[in-house]
Amino acid sequence: MLNGSSGSFATPGYALSYYNNLNCTWTLRIPTDGYLRLKFIVFYTEKCCDFVELIDSAGQRIEKLSGFKHLFTVSVGGDRTDILTITFNSDSSVRKKGFLAQYHITSRE
Repeated sequence: MLNGSSGSFATPGYALSYYNNLNCTWTLRIPTDGYLRLKFIVFYTEKCCDFVELIDSAGQRIEKLSGFKHLFTVSVGGDRTDILTITFNSDSSVRKKGFLAQYHITSRE
């Protein structure tokens, strides 16, 4: 569980390259009246086989991300889910830089 209303996280080995055969999980709690902005500063994975998934509290996939992407933001409201799980999976071959993400949770005032 990532703590606090803001922070950052990255793939293990980030800045050089992530490791093979990873199955990483990060979890964020979003208040019902809250809003999450998840900004990927860097995102570079093997397009076919290494990916990030955003999963809601019901276990439904919100988004699946892979490949090379420029700076981008994903937004999720607390009315959509109270828990967001971010997973990263890599296979046994090609390694890329991975990702660096920042999150910020605010209220919808």
